Amino acid sequence: LSFWHWYEVTIYGVDGFYVEITDDGGENWTTYDFIGSGGALVNPLLPLGGEWLQAHYDMSSYSAGTAIQVRFRFVSDSEEVAEGLYIDDVRVESYYSHFVPVAKTEKGKPTPMDFCLSQNYPNPFNPKTYIQYNLAKPGKVTLKVYNLLGQEIETLVNGFQDAGNYRILLDASSYSSGIYFYQIKANGFSSTRKMCFLK
Repeated sequence: LSFWHWYEVTIYGVDGFYVEITDDGGENWTTYDFIGSGGALVNPLLPLGGEWLQAHYDMSSYSAGTAIQVRFRFVSDSEEVAEGLYIDDVRVESYYSHFVPVAKTEKGKPTPMDFCLSQNYPNPFNPKTYIQYNLAKPGKVTLKVYNLLGQEIETLVNGFQDAGNYRILLDASSYSSGIYFYQIKANGFSSTRKMCFLK
């Protein structure tokens, strides 16, 4: 599953949308992600001025021939009015489609065309949150957590990884409440995002 989205978030409150999928005709929906602002912090992934970004999700857990439905469930509050949300070029494609907008490894599994570090979810969190990132090429990868002073708190990833989509569970039980940053470095790509831990 891939799609492009453009969203102008509000400074406070909760605004965004859930990406949800069902394979039983809508009886049960699985939440794949939440894209938007969470709590009292602006989501760094979605700047106030708006920006087109592409999202990718691995759906290889579904068997071939399975009928699925995808929906975008929007949530908003009354804190502030912004321009809104746009979603474009939604694609659900098999690994064997001639139009798959991703690269392929020798084993035939799709890999992202671009490097990307996504916003952690949930955010704010207590005490666990997920960090997702995409690697367009294999290579040495580091993913580290820093405090507001720029001091390294924890190394989540430090080693060679193949191209693909990754999701890391961060358990911050030993952290103090506050703002933290997580940074990825891989093949010349570097990206940093902000997260909020509230006990």
